[in-house]
Amino acid sequence: MNYREALLLFCLNQINGQRTINGLYHLLQGKKSSQTIQDGKLFGVSFLFGTCKHINRKEFLETVTRLHNERFIIKKSEDTFLVSEPGVKIMEGILRKYPFPDHLDGWAYQSRADLFWKRLSLYVQSLSHLLKGDSNFLPVNREDNIQYWIKKNFPMEQNEREAWANNLYNEILSLLNDLTENESTLFTYRLSGFHRVGLTINQAAGRIGVDSDFANLLFKGILHYIMKRLQENEQKYPFLSVFVKDLEVLLPLTDSARKTFSMLGKNRTIKEIAGYRRLKESTIEDHIVEIAMNVPEFTIDSFVAPFEQEEILEISKQLRTKRLKPIKTALEDRLSYFQIRLVLVKEG
Repeated sequence: MNYREALLLFCLNQINGQRTINGLYHLLQGKKSSQTIQDGKLFGVSFLFGTCKHINRKEFLETVTRLHNERFIIKKSEDTFLVSEPGVKIMEGILRKYPFPDHLDGWAYQSRADLFWKRLSLYVQSLSHLLKGDSNFLPVNREDNIQYWIKKNFPMEQNEREAWANNLYNEILSLLNDLTENESTLFTYRLSGFHRVGLTINQAAGRIGVDSDFANLLFKGILHYIMKRLQENEQKYPFLSVFVKDLEVLLPLTDSARKTFSMLGKNRTIKEIAGYRRLKESTIEDHIVEIAMNVPEFTIDSFVAPFEQEEILEISKQLRTKRLKPIKTALEDRLSYFQIRLVLVKEG
C-alpha cells in the first residue's frame, strides 16, 4: 500500500461514511465552501485542507476504486464508504511509520504558504545567480505577480545583495535546525541557485527515500512551520518576514460568511440578515456554523442555550456519533439540525 492510499483511508475513517467522497476530494483540493470548512473541523481533517492539489479527480477516484477492490473500504451507498478492519490495520501501520507532519495545518496556512514559497524560491535563485554576475538564467517561476513582487523587493546594489544572502541564509538555517534531518534536507533540495537546479517533489522524495505523497505533506508542513514562526516572531526573522508582510492574515472565513459575521456584530437576527442579503436563512445558518468553528471568541449561547449544548454533547458521546439525524432523534426533535451542527463544530 502506498502513502496516498493510507492518506485516503485515514480521511475515510475520520468521516466514517457520514460524508461523500466528493466532499473529501473538495477538502483535499482546498475548495473553500461552508460545507468543506465545517466538515474539516467536525471530522478532524482540516489540517489536510488544500494539501493535495496535485491529485486530480481521476487519480483520486482510481485510488478509491483500488481500495474498494482490495476490500480495504466497504461501500455504504453510492458515494460513501466505511473503512474495513484490514483497512484500519494497514493504514495505522503506515501512519505509525510515516506520521503526518507535526506542523501541517492546511486550513491555517496553505494558501499563503504557496505564495511564500513561490516568492522565496525565485528570490533565492535570482540572488544566487546575480551575486555571481549571471543574469541569464531560467527563472523557477514565470508568474507575472511573482516576478513583479521580486523586482519590487530585490536589492539593487551588490553589498545589499550580499547582506540579503547572508541574512536569509542565517534565518533559514535557524528555522531548519529545529526540524528533522529529512525535513531540512527536503527543503534545501528544492531550492535552485547558481549551477544548482532545485529538485521536484518526486525527485527529492527519491533522494531521501520516501513516498512522493508523503514528501508532499512533509514539504507543506515545513512551509506551515515557517509561516507560523514568522507570524509569532517577526522581529527574529526580519528578512524572511518581508516575504509574507503583505499576505493579509484574515479570519479564515469565506467572503460571504465574513459579511454575515459583520452583520451579526450589529445585532441583526438570522431572518434580518437573510432578508437584507437576499439569501436563504439556511445559508446564513451555514455562515454562523462556519464562524463558530473559526472564531474562538464567538459565543453560540444566543442560538443554543448552554444546558442544551451540554445535552447535545452528552448524546453525541453516548451514541458515539456526530451524525445529526440520530442525535436529533434522541433529542425528540426539540432542537434543529442547525443548533446541533453549531454545538458540534464549536466543541470541535
